[in-house]
Amino acid sequence: MISTLILGTILAENSYAVLSCKVGLQTPQSTYTEGDEISVTVNISNLQAGKGIVALGAVVDYDKTALDLKEVIGENKWSAQIGENKAKIVAYSGKKVIKDEAVMKLVFVVKKNITTKSAWVKISNFEISDGNEETAVEGGTITISIQEKQTTPLGGNTGNQGGSTTTKPNTSNTNKKPNTSNQKPTTTDKPIEEKSDTSEGESTKMNLISDEEMANTALGIEDEMKNLMQSTKQQTAVEQKKGNKWFLIIGLAIIAIIAIAILGYSGRRK
Repeated sequence: MISTLILGTILAENSYAVLSCKVGLQTPQSTYTEGDEISVTVNISNLQAGKGIVALGAVVDYDKTALDLKEVIGENKWSAQIGENKAKIVAYSGKKVIKDEAVMKLVFVVKKNITTKSAWVKISNFEISDGNEETAVEGGTITISIQEKQTTPLGGNTGNQGGSTTTKPNTSNTNKKPNTSNQKPTTTDKPIEEKSDTSEGESTKMNLISDEEMANTALGIEDEMKNLMQSTKQQTAVEQKKGNKWFLIIGLAIIAIIAIAILGYSGRRK
């Protein structure tokens, strides 16, 4: 029984938790107008990763008829990079992440002269890694409402006085609440194929990396994960040796006590 307990404890120390988490998208408000900048935060929650995750990868897609992707920003010591086609994202953390947190922020700009009432952003092919193994988890989708700007006369006068452009007020209170919608795109808002943004009249700044640089970045992350994995294994080995030493001492002590008790019992019978 003692041996079984010792063996079970050692095996429990050497086992790794199954990697899993939930991915959520959030914006500061739910409604925007043309020309507005939208920050979509990518959060992970319900993280199950043992000693923590160190890297992740994902694919971002969005309504290109209404939105321009401006930049991708790492959050909470996460470093994020996106490929030149503005689709694949790789990121790694400067620490082992063991709790729920925001990992990156996607910054979009609402295009001008659009007729759509909403736009969508989708994260898919989301993978997390602890440096020892990686697993794919379900991504997320968010729908953003877009309202048009209204032109009204100054001072309410309908004469030939110049007009000013104002944003149509939103009578609901949803603007004051974060948008955490996770609805799927409607059939009219299907993802479209990736196209080059060089034909756009407006320029958006972003640190894009080529496919070769993306591959080099992935290799760099892989090397870093290997180093972390090696460090983790070495630390685990040291902890295991210490644990085995104490288990051996405790086991021998218990055996000695049992032997003494048996000898004492035998002596009293004689």
